[in-house]
Amino acid sequence: SPDAKFLALSSQDGYCTVLEFENDELGSPISIS
Repeated sequence: SPDAKFLALSSQDGYCTVLEFENDELGSPISIS
């Protein structure tokens, strides 16, 4: 998702997983530009 709170994963056998991160769990966003 745009706010980096959710990450969707899929495998070749069709199994899908959605990970949800808590606020500030991954640190602070930085600007690439």
